[in-house]
Amino acid sequence: MQNFEVKNKLLLQENKNEIKKLWQNNFFDDDEKTIEVFLENVFSDKKGVGAFINNELVAMVLFLNSKIITKNKKINSVYFYAVCTDEKYRKKGVMRTLFSFATEEAKKQGYKICFLVPENEELFKMYEKFSFERTIYYEEKYIDRIYCDSKNTITYKTDFCYYDYKRIKLNSLRNSQFVLWEKDEYEFIFNENRKDVSFVFTDSSFAVYEKNGSETLVYEICGDENEIINLIFSKHKDCEKIILRAPTVKNGTDFGMTLNLSDEETEINSVYFGMLYG
Repeated sequence: MQNFEVKNKLLLQENKNEIKKLWQNNFFDDDEKTIEVFLENVFSDKKGVGAFINNELVAMVLFLNSKIITKNKKINSVYFYAVCTDEKYRKKGVMRTLFSFATEEAKKQGYKICFLVPENEELFKMYEKFSFERTIYYEEKYIDRIYCDSKNTITYKTDFCYYDYKRIKLNSLRNSQFVLWEKDEYEFIFNENRKDVSFVFTDSSFAVYEKNGSETLVYEICGDENEIINLIFSKHKDCEKIILRAPTVKNGTDFGMTLNLSDEETEINSVYFGMLYG
């Protein structure tokens, strides 16, 4: 029988230090600079909820603003980010009540859909208990350097901005369901101080990726696929293989989950979005 009282609250700027501490204690792969970039440039009052025990933040769900574009509709959407619970309070029902609070607050703030990316099968099953459904899938294909057109010299841009990102995404993904991140979220994803992901872009294409030795995992690619693949190989001379991850339908690998917060029927088959949050 639990002997503590949990208070669920909206998170505010004054909670930044507590958020950073809980984040660092749960997501060991995230460097301090990445967390600070997020807290300074993306986080704002009421864009997240937290569970407090004895005035200590022990669990949280942060909100990232976006729109899901589907069938020419723009749907206000929220990504549940940095979801975690202090190790001492796991499997005690803390996150269950916090998630209920989070979805209600998201609904009040005008979001129609919320989505997230579980790290493993255990979390997929947990979120299913919170009424989330498996709706986002991916498949991977492999491109070896041998198939790269090494003679093709491509110049990439260094002044890529939110307008470029939005233009390319809207133009290249017209027939897909996809996530369009808001400006602050975009600036976090493409911030040069981040250490966990990299990106390349031209006038008409861009990609977000992670390099690991001689292999590069591309999370998202928009525009001319061949152009970007050649650009990555050209930029990284030691890269021998690119793993290209792309959205697909139900026969693919489970990747993300969605929850409809509105009364409108919105079918999500699979959503194309920057998968670095996976």
